[in-house]
Amino acid sequence: MKASTAALFYFVLGGVLLMFTYFSVSESSWSFWSILLAAFAAYDFVMGFNYLRLMAEQNKKK
Repeated sequence: MKASTAALFYFVLGGVLLMFTYFSVSESSWSFWSILLAAFAAYDFVMGFNYLRLMAEQNKKK
């Protein structure tokens, strides 16, 4: 999988998890599952940024 595809995948997955977190919090305040979903979304965004950094480093070497 190319770095750009992986970055896009992680950003989309993070956005979907963030949406589910928003719906969960609006229904019933902050629970364990809401915090867990938010943590997974944050992890996905970090992974997406790491793949973007990897892409930039690969383009710099060319």
